[in-house]
Amino acid sequence: MVQFAFAGAARELPLFVLPSRCLQWNGRVERCNDRLRLEFWSLWTGDLTVSAISQALAEHQRWHNAQRPHAALDYRSPLEHLEQLENAQKAA
Repeated sequence: MVQFAFAGAARELPLFVLPSRCLQWNGRVERCNDRLRLEFWSLWTGDLTVSAISQALAEHQRWHNAQRPHAALDYRSPLEHLEQLENAQKAA
């Protein structure tokens, strides 16, 4: 972070640092981080290596998008919701 700030300052670029846990500025990121803390990291018992975590996170993301029911989507997965929107658009 420090190198990034210095590189921007050298080019006279302003640095805007968003406050953490500030839903007004970065609510989607905070929601994603919250879900990962609750649904992935709190259950992680595997190796703390980049390769192991990367693979597990990719699997978790696939599950989250294709299988996990979301209350905001009438308990459909995001993939199911997207397919329904596409079908409705084709029918219209």
